[in-house]
Amino acid sequence: MSKVVHFEIAAEDPEKLSEFYAKVFGWEIKEWMQGEVTKEENRYWLIKAGSKEEPGADGGMYKRREPICKGGANAFVCNIAVSDIEKAAESIKANGGKVEEIMDIMNVGKSAYAEDPEGNKIGIFWSDPNSPMQDM
Repeated sequence: MSKVVHFEIAAEDPEKLSEFYAKVFGWEIKEWMQGEVTKEENRYWLIKAGSKEEPGADGGMYKRREPICKGGANAFVCNIAVSDIEKAAESIKANGGKVEEIMDIMNVGKSAYAEDPEGNKIGIFWSDPNSPMQDM
């Protein structure tokens, strides 16, 4: 079985988009090799999306090399676990993103698709602690 171990986000303005993810999800984002002589197109930001003890992957961000495709997923859609989906949706909107309708997923939790301020599609997910799916 293969598990996602790292995700990447393409960004027109990585510094600005880093602020969005830090404010909305509390991620720590810093430029890798900051201060080194690096070509603009090779700059890269490391994303710490939680402690080492928490399940899930950390990631990275880089300068978008091609225009984003509107209307569909731009790659894999990463779903981000949140403790309160309504608050997360409001935070996304307050920080320049968009959120589709929050959906109830019977016996599992709640989910919604969203877009960051640059149009990258993401998912937010709240897991019902009483769900029989918790052990899967």
